[in-house]
Amino acid sequence: MKWIGMLLILFTCTWVGLDKSNKYKGRTNQLREFIQALQLMEAEMTFGKLPIQSVFQLLSEQLSQPVSKFFDDLNKRLLHVDESLQEVWEESLQSHSHRLALTKKDLHVLKQFGNTLGLHDLVQQKKQIELASIHLHKQLNESVEEEKRFANMSRTLGLLTGVLIVLVLI
Repeated sequence: MKWIGMLLILFTCTWVGLDKSNKYKGRTNQLREFIQALQLMEAEMTFGKLPIQSVFQLLSEQLSQPVSKFFDDLNKRLLHVDESLQEVWEESLQSHSHRLALTKKDLHVLKQFGNTLGLHDLVQQKKQIELASIHLHKQLNESVEEEKRFANMSRTLGLLTGVLIVLVLI
């Protein structure tokens, strides 16, 4: 029975380290997805001349989860509510923030972009997309550095913490 308890402690600590490591990787992947979404948005607005709701539907089909769920939620909310696009964007971002591995800074950049969405003509909207893309690229570079620095360390610390606790208990 004692061995089972020690194995559970070791497994749990290792799992916590792996989970933390996956959050670093998830943030990097999700930032890349949002940058891709901005590029697709710009292309569809410029060349496809699609309405924003159709763009959200397209993004929800082309991106991977949880970013695709965010755009799917935007699309569905726009169908059923009488709120402005900015309010729907902010509410969707808030409701999906716990599923996303993004930091407050990342969410702030996305929120600022959402506040400008649909308020300008095509030229100004393209500039807003470029600005948001620049900010997200900055956050992506920061995320890649953090992932390099902390992802391996998190996995290793989780395992070593589990081993240390098991050794102390023996």
